[in-house]
Amino acid sequence: MIDFDTKINFPPKLLTVVFFLSIFIIFLLPHFDSDFGWHYRCGAQIIQKYTICRGGEFNYFLPNYKWANPNFLYDILIYLVFNCLGFWGLTILGSLILTILVGILYFKNNITPIIKIPFVYLLTFLSWDIFKLGFRSQILSLFIAIITISFILKVDKNKTFKQLFWFPPLFLVWSNTHGGFFLGPLIFGLFVLSKIIETIKNQENLKNLKIILVIFLICVLSTLINPFGFHIYEEVYRHFQTPLNNLIAEWVPPVAIDAYLTISCYLIFIGLSLFFKKLKSFEFLIITLFLLFALMARRNLPLFYFSFGFLLLNIFPSQWKHKTEFALSIFLTVLICVALIFYAPKKFNALTLINNDFNNYCQNSYVRYPKTAVEFIKKNIPARLNKNVFNTYEWGGFLIWQLPEMNFFVDGRMPAWQGETNKSPYTTWLEIIQTKNDWDKKLELYQTDYLLISPGTFLDLLLKDMPQKFNYQELYRDEMAVIYKRNEK
Repeated sequence: MIDFDTKINFPPKLLTVVFFLSIFIIFLLPHFDSDFGWHYRCGAQIIQKYTICRGGEFNYFLPNYKWANPNFLYDILIYLVFNCLGFWGLTILGSLILTILVGILYFKNNITPIIKIPFVYLLTFLSWDIFKLGFRSQILSLFIAIITISFILKVDKNKTFKQLFWFPPLFLVWSNTHGGFFLGPLIFGLFVLSKIIETIKNQENLKNLKIILVIFLICVLSTLINPFGFHIYEEVYRHFQTPLNNLIAEWVPPVAIDAYLTISCYLIFIGLSLFFKKLKSFEFLIITLFLLFALMARRNLPLFYFSFGFLLLNIFPSQWKHKTEFALSIFLTVLICVALIFYAPKKFNALTLINNDFNNYCQNSYVRYPKTAVEFIKKNIPARLNKNVFNTYEWGGFLIWQLPEMNFFVDGRMPAWQGETNKSPYTTWLEIIQTKNDWDKKLELYQTDYLLISPGTFLDLLLKDMPQKFNYQELYRDEMAVIYKRNEK
């Protein structure tokens, strides 16, 4: 039988070591972030020129656009790690951060490993569509969000509210790392709301509430210590106002099965919290908020699943003790070891092929990149300095990195920007690539010199047979890319 009240001192050290080794290997992922290139260039600009990226430095469409970029610490990190250790450095760094994240879930509760290890594997599997892209600034936001929740629960349990003064420097770093920084004040604000509710309900001491309110105010002010001040909040507002769910795949709502799973997890948490009489205002508010975020965009699924996992594992009163626990621990250890024997060599072989071979990286990334077309440009267009290139959207970051002398039309920073007639630049790009709404006049207006696009697009099909009709000539074509040059009039 299962005894919830009897604590045991079963130390499955080998199982824990094997588990974390497996987690570290699972999270050794290629750096498939299509935004890597512009992050790297921004980091280089900070280190070499002592200036941060402020908008359209790398673009000829909206070149003077002002963007409150909250990523500059991440950009520096990407630049330094890549310059020192290449893609392997980014792979290892991302795995370390996600392994530490799993450690927070693993060690901050008393559940026996034979229960929480399969549970963590399940959470990882459910979040894999986002994790598989490798280390990104979004991962840092997830990491700091879980740390924030963990620390709040610990402080609230121990009633040591002055320790919350660690949050202002944490939020300061967060607000200079990723646009998800707003989650910090939001999480803390929900904690403040929960304490106000408890104070009114239970007539608790107002002194603690005053301390919490003061720290919350300092935390909000600390997020304003960044190169753009309060404008970073304008960027957050703009992201919520721009219909990114109609533009970018990662921002679309989750598919039906994921929506059902998240709602089911939410109901499971509420039900078990009520069963154990541990449903508190803060936990209820947080899990409800993250459920809404997850249902809004699939990129938020890891935030929901890992916060759900952390909160769920913390509602149980003690470890589970069962007479088969020792045998199950041995079985689970052996099972993980056997899986690693077959999985690890294949994983390292795949990583070596991608991280050590730039051609494989370009061919096997989440987005395939036009490496051969870029080499053609480098060899055959010597006078490419400050030339304007209308490019495929997904290639923007890669091209900014590989062809720093040229200016490009669009990249991954721009969907939430406000372009012509307040439209997203991504919408303008779609209209041109789909040859809509005077596409040729727009390219001429923006002084486009070259097109570097995917073959088979509407724009390519229109130009392919009679480029001279629109004042273009084809310079290059392969299965990945086609290059057109605009003729001088």
